[in-house]
Amino acid sequence: MPYQPNSPNELDQRILVTARRLLEARLENTFTMDQLAQESGISRATIYRRFGSRTAILQALATEHGLAIEELDALDIRERILAI
Repeated sequence: MPYQPNSPNELDQRILVTARRLLEARLENTFTMDQLAQESGISRATIYRRFGSRTAILQALATEHGLAIEELDALDIRERILAI
């Protein structure tokens, strides 16, 4: 049965908590949106509606949960190179 949140913020937090758990449990320190949907009990469409992208979820984890995420550092380098 799909997860039924009491508020949009509760839904976002459930997504972030599940994403953090997936990051911490995986050796390669990454997850797919399918894995996130399956583990959280929230549809991929809802996750994309709430965050827009996997990168946005990782950015939220970095800012709200204080996680250092290597993948985001790699994106920053690419963005800096393209800005030149």
